Amino acid sequence: MIELPIPDKVAEIKKRNVALMYEDASIQAFLKEHHLGIEFIAQNYVAFMAYWQNSKICQNCKGLDHCLQDNKGQRMRLEYDLVLTTSLSNCPYKKALIAENRHLEEFVLNDIPKEYHQLTFDKAIKTCPDKNICIALGHILSGKSKRGIYLYGDFGVGKTYLIMALFNSLAMMGKKLAFVKVNKLIDTARNLTINDKAAYDELIASLMHVPYLALDDIGSEGVTAFSRDDVLFTVLDYRMENHLTTVFTSNADIEKLTNIYQFDKYAKEDAIKAKRLIERVVNLADPYCLKGNNRRRENIESW
Repeated sequence: MIELPIPDKVAEIKKRNVALMYEDASIQAFLKEHHLGIEFIAQNYVAFMAYWQNSKICQNCKGLDHCLQDNKGQRMRLEYDLVLTTSLSNCPYKKALIAENRHLEEFVLNDIPKEYHQLTFDKAIKTCPDKNICIALGHILSGKSKRGIYLYGDFGVGKTYLIMALFNSLAMMGKKLAFVKVNKLIDTARNLTINDKAAYDELIASLMHVPYLALDDIGSEGVTAFSRDDVLFTVLDYRMENHLTTVFTSNADIEKLTNIYQFDKYAKEDAIKAKRLIERVVNLADPYCLKGNNRRRENIESW
């Protein structure tokens, strides 16, 4: 191979950069690990320059929110196996985030907002004013009881907050579960019946079989024969027959929930089907009323 002469200025810049890279702590560690010397940097100048410049982006980084990398939370790494190659790897901040969110992999369906992904039962229970509710939720968490809880009360008193915390903590224990908002579930299911019947069947099956299921804000959806009979009854009937832990939150007590499901949004009445559904609810979960102030309103007023 004929080597073309390198202009003096370019050669001088390369020599200086090689020397600077050789002083870099991470590059020195890499060379030492593979028993290589400074001449290896010169031989693989382009790759080392790419790594060096990429690593500079991460200097003085304050976290993922401030990440300037093209691939957020990932930085270039050097690899050597007879030849030098580069790849992307997660930075410490990204690794920490993945570790914190590893429990989310246990959810087959998850409507818990991102800001509550780290909420734990130990933290949330401190805000619960009802000892009996604390005990009932604790028995679910400890596995002492497979029986669920029907948690109802006024808007904003913390019903969903407690159940999100319970389910996060169950996930951290490696339990498979699903946390779904009922109105969102019904919208999704209705769309799937039109666009993807196989996906609809998979959705219903996952809710039927998952060991722990939370149905958040039941009774708030626009009731139809489809939502009551095809979705909720199908899921709850299977779970009742197989004694699978199911928890609910609602603004309605059991009597009011029965009235809600007695009429669909077209004012068509079917008291028998409503009672059949509610029978599954009460066979799956014990009702508890959570009382207290509207925490959402208090938070807004404190802004």
